[in-house]
Amino acid sequence: MKKSILAIASIGVLFATTPAYAEGFQIKHNDLNLASVEGQKVLESRIERAAKEACGLNSQATGTRVVSRSARKCFNEVKKSATAQMAVLVDEQRLGG
Repeated sequence: MKKSILAIASIGVLFATTPAYAEGFQIKHNDLNLASVEGQKVLESRIERAAKEACGLNSQATGTRVVSRSARKCFNEVKKSATAQMAVLVDEQRLGG
C-alpha cells in the first residue's frame, strides 16, 4: 500500500519544558522518486524545513538570536523520527512497493 504523505507527530508535547509547537505535520512525497538520490535529497530538504517550522526554529525571540535548548531538542527528535520514516519509504519504493 502506497502512502502519499509522510506524517510526523511533533514530539514537542513529550517534553515538559517544551511547548507544543505543532500537533503534527505532514510532508508530501508522492511527487518524488525515492529510489533516486535526487528524490531522497528533496525529501530530506522538506523534512528539514518542516521540522524547523514545527519546532519554532524559523522564528526568532525578541532580543536574541540564540535558539532555545528545547527547540533544538525538538528539532533533532522530529528530524530523527522523520528520517526513520523516510528510510522505510525509500525501501518500499526500491522494492517496488
